[in-house]
Amino acid sequence: MLKMLAGALGALALVAPSVPATAAGGKAAGDACAQKLPPESKLIYDATVKNLGSAATIKDVVSTQTRALVMQGKVQMSTAKTSAEATAPCLELVAKG
Repeated sequence: MLKMLAGALGALALVAPSVPATAAGGKAAGDACAQKLPPESKLIYDATVKNLGSAATIKDVVSTQTRALVMQGKVQMSTAKTSAEATAPCLELVAKG
């Protein structure tokens, strides 16, 4: 199950660049963007944005947080990849800060 999720989230690298993330001034823009996301994607965004740091990449944090949410039963395995990919534009706004 986790191997399948890891493979699915690996495709996220094509959507979310491996750029060091910073939560500077772009957080307000990212939060505004996230308000338009479907509920499951918003849950992933919220879990990810609070865990972004200068040493982590967006892809790594999204993968980790999405996997944790799947294991907690808060995100469906069947929709995890699509929901995680939907967060990319909002998280990029935060990273660009």
